[in-house]
Amino acid sequence: NCWEQGGASSIASCLLTTLPNNPDGTLPLADLEAAIQADDPHLPRSRLVCLENTHGGCLGTAVPVDFMAQVGALCAANNLSLHVDGARLLNAATA
Repeated sequence: NCWEQGGASSIASCLLTTLPNNPDGTLPLADLEAAIQADDPHLPRSRLVCLENTHGGCLGTAVPVDFMAQVGALCAANNLSLHVDGARLLNAATA
């Protein structure tokens, strides 16, 4: 979500890199890979990728499982953790 940058910095002392998503709630994997910061003392280290499912900014669209698997493989290849926020998933399942 492109609008959640300030809270994480204030509360958790971390920096976020947000990426614009596609209309279906996914994002280009090349953009995600390009956003991974190298282990450089002048830059914040990338350690975690967070996805929303369902995607609130896309009218509750459920993000495809195969996309999440691709992101998981990208995270594994780059030693990153993956968090999938499923707060709205049960709402989508009942809709």
